[in-house]
Amino acid sequence: MWAAPRVRTLYTGFAGTSPHFGDRAFSPQGLWSFRRDSSAGGSWQCLNGSTDGWFTSQPRPHPGQAASGHGYGFFVGGMPASRTPVVSPSLTPMVTGNGTGDQRQPGNMIIMYGMSDKKITVIANHGPSDSRVPTHAGITYVPNWGNRGILVAVGGSQDRRDSNEDSLGTFRTVRIYDIDKQRWYDQQSTGDVPDPRKDFCFAGSPSSNRTHEFLVYAGWAGQLGSAAVPYDSAYVLTLPGFYWAKADYPPAHPRHGLSCNAVGGSQILTIGGVDTAQDGNDSYAAGFTTRDPFTQGLAVFDLGALAWSPAYRAGRSAQPPAPRFREYYDTK
Repeated sequence: MWAAPRVRTLYTGFAGTSPHFGDRAFSPQGLWSFRRDSSAGGSWQCLNGSTDGWFTSQPRPHPGQAASGHGYGFFVGGMPASRTPVVSPSLTPMVTGNGTGDQRQPGNMIIMYGMSDKKITVIANHGPSDSRVPTHAGITYVPNWGNRGILVAVGGSQDRRDSNEDSLGTFRTVRIYDIDKQRWYDQQSTGDVPDPRKDFCFAGSPSSNRTHEFLVYAGWAGQLGSAAVPYDSAYVLTLPGFYWAKADYPPAHPRHGLSCNAVGGSQILTIGGVDTAQDGNDSYAAGFTTRDPFTQGLAVFDLGALAWSPAYRAGRSAQPPAPRFREYYDTK
């Protein structure tokens, strides 16, 4: 989803595929909005007749990363749902060579949607030598730096052309996209760096001291069962220090395919996920039928305390960085 908080609107439908389990429900291609009203309700609207024709004329991408901010929606990486790289003459793809001829890959581009002018811009993915953004990664918008803010991307996996297996990316490298300059930068990080993983959740929130902290929670490396239990872990990254700290709690309930969102006051709300500890002949079904240890599948992580919170606190202001981060900045 893309979010436009000032006008209380969410956008969806611009990416994804039908699921590989259940009744494989399919949604027609296009762009939809949900506008919240003042009575805890709202209404859906199909925007195909009033917005950029890209949403119906181009293959719907997946499984890249979505982020939004500054009046824009972003979709980074991914491939067309048809799995066939198709680029219309009106788009400007990044051309990459692999020794066997050039390949024009939409997965190497950034799709940017202007929520005011309702126009799509496709941006070539300029950056380091390997400028492909991994799939199943984490990405979020941060307004603190740059003329139009930045995108911060971590982790994920990279499809390997020579294997059916994914290559997991290191969290030691944090990727920064300067929206105004339209360029990626790689920054090395230190501290308790998370183990490589994919399908984790990633969200950030500002502190009261002009830093910005990000939660990386859960995920997996592709294996179900007991080997997945250690991935029930939570790490927090602080910017501008690019320093990681790990929350202290024993792993017990691993999950992947979840989401998390900043909900004010240095609080991150985590939602759902598949039970990664379940294995068997029908692992999809097993992962969805076990009871979630969090009430209604919801949990709140407190970035300022580096710990899970017993409850959500409404109206809470931004909190100071965790003591471990204050100590880190005091020594620099």
